[in-house]
Amino acid sequence: MEMQKGKGGTAGGGKLLVSTLLDAKDELEERLERCVGIVTSLTNGLSEREANDALNAHICKGTPQHEEICLGLFTLVLTEPAQAQKCYRDLALVSRDGMNIVLNKINHILMEKYLKLQDTCRTQLVWLLRELVKSGVLGADGVCMTFMKQIAGGDVTAKNIWLAENVLEILTEQREWVLKSSLLIAMAVYTYLRLIVDHHGTSQLQVLRQKEVDFCVSLLRERFMDCFMIGRDLVRLLQNVARIPEFEQLWKDIIHNPQVLSTQFTGVLQLLQSRTSRKFLACRLTPDMETKLLFMTSRVRFGQQKRYQDWFQRQYLSTPDSQSLRCDLIRYICGVVHPSNEVLSSDILPRWAIIGWLLTTCTSNVAASNAKLALFYDWLFFNPEKDSIMNIEPAILVMHHSMKPHPAITATLLDFMCRIIPNFYPPLEAHVRQGVFNSLTHIVEKRVLAHLAPLFDNPKLDKELRAMLREKFPEFCSSPSPPIEVKIEEPVSMEMDNHMSEKDDSCYDNAEAAFSDDEDDLNSKGKKREFRCATYASPSSQESERGDRGQGHDIQKSRHRCRRLPPAPRLELSNRPRSGQHQPHQAWISRDGTRSDTLSTAGQEQSLLSSSALDSLHKGSLIRHEGSLIRLLSEPAGAKTFCGVCSKTPPGNPTPAFPRSCLYWPLSQARRTRQQISSDISEKENLPPATWFQ
Repeated sequence: MEMQKGKGGTAGGGKLLVSTLLDAKDELEERLERCVGIVTSLTNGLSEREANDALNAHICKGTPQHEEICLGLFTLVLTEPAQAQKCYRDLALVSRDGMNIVLNKINHILMEKYLKLQDTCRTQLVWLLRELVKSGVLGADGVCMTFMKQIAGGDVTAKNIWLAENVLEILTEQREWVLKSSLLIAMAVYTYLRLIVDHHGTSQLQVLRQKEVDFCVSLLRERFMDCFMIGRDLVRLLQNVARIPEFEQLWKDIIHNPQVLSTQFTGVLQLLQSRTSRKFLACRLTPDMETKLLFMTSRVRFGQQKRYQDWFQRQYLSTPDSQSLRCDLIRYICGVVHPSNEVLSSDILPRWAIIGWLLTTCTSNVAASNAKLALFYDWLFFNPEKDSIMNIEPAILVMHHSMKPHPAITATLLDFMCRIIPNFYPPLEAHVRQGVFNSLTHIVEKRVLAHLAPLFDNPKLDKELRAMLREKFPEFCSSPSPPIEVKIEEPVSMEMDNHMSEKDDSCYDNAEAAFSDDEDDLNSKGKKREFRCATYASPSSQESERGDRGQGHDIQKSRHRCRRLPPAPRLELSNRPRSGQHQPHQAWISRDGTRSDTLSTAGQEQSLLSSSALDSLHKGSLIRHEGSLIRLLSEPAGAKTFCGVCSKTPPGNPTPAFPRSCLYWPLSQARRTRQQISSDISEKENLPPATWFQ
């Protein structure tokens, strides 16, 4: 098949790259032209033997001269088709490094300059690949894989089809050479299994499709364990072509008679439990696509991404055939793009935002289903010991962040997650259920989301979906216990804010989850607050009798704004039970002097206070602890929390929770006298002095 000629270079274009008069001269092209000039000056007017002697004499002068001659002959192969055979022969004779210089330059051009190459040079580059493979040049398999990376998915334009067909011809003709490289076998199968989906419709595409089917089936049957290295994504690609008769028969063998394919293959579960390597996920994106995606995920600020998304969509996602590319993009983002802690804690465009955009712009139902499967694919057989949290993080964050602006996206993803469990492969339903459960458990453990109940039991979801979620995942649908205790830590220097906290009403921070590449370290900027509920052991009765006793007047609510106070102890909300931990120095003191190690709110029966003691505690009560006086900010019976100073209630907070900025109110320090403290309080709040007892 001949490649259709596109527009040639304009007046400013050279023989190698397409350019215009406005473009600066490409440095690579300038260097290659200089090398061509050197070769031409050495061989001009000489016979073939004399020319070869002249080239060898020049190469003997040193490494730079060797590189100049090799690159000059290589450039002549690309730009002068009539001299290609002679120049390649000279190149093979004079090269002293096994053509390593030429192979590196081919890869460089393919990765960075291929889109700018003149059509003639593209044709000659494929011709050169064929010659390298025929000659058995070491390293030609790497060049072949780079060529396959340039075959774009979801693109049925003439140039892309031409490249796919010519590379396939080389692989088919040189089958014995292909079988020497296990990685090349796996990469070729992965590439053409994916391309089969796009090649349908016209008779020309049908012919190419049949060649691809025959090529893939033969390699899968003959070298299945080489293809096994692809991992679970091999099953995903085989599912897409399962209706083709040749693959239908292959599926029967995979399921019912796996030993026919390989004695080491035990069944489809073995394949599904194997994680797909990044190099396979990355091979289905062209270098240009990869560059643009990496730019968006590392340089573009969140909120400024629309122009870049529109730019990407116009170039790669604007045709009906391009819908299938979305799966490749989602798998790449989940499996390859793993941002560092620094990026995660910054305002850079997050991965979940790009995936949400890809889902919302999908116009085909089939493509939408495949895209959702690509998003959740690592969930189905997730193993925390082998798989990465970064592979499953985007899906949960897409659902979480889409709940308010796009509740339909969250609903359809949750529905898909529930329905894929019994429907993915019924004989392995238990394994899929366990994989999804492992994923959700790992998400909570790694603090991607602190709790899943606000997502699974959200009022914005319809009743049927919420019921299905409660049935499938009862462990994650129970509401978290409200914060019930103020924990005093070591003093730190900080100032109180002058306004109420405006955090979201969810039970977890809106700070982005920060995971390092090894999934363990947390960057301080992206670290979440951890909510814990410590249940302390009861002190002895003798300790209770010896405990401090305190008394204080009820404090009226002041109508002025919260004032800025001097450095004070930092308090931390706790919300997760931690049994067996005893901290006898943390006690709540009621007005009648009763002491306890815990305080009960919202019906949490954790208190050691008597009912009369509970009745004596009121919001605004002063409680002394180790020289610091703490104001009780909520009713013990679970009344709606408000700040005892500014009288404001946290917006949308149905359960007792302490405002971040009004959480603590330090009224004394250990080295200050009670008279000074009492005087300061009266001064600050215009309240009568309070009396405290040791």
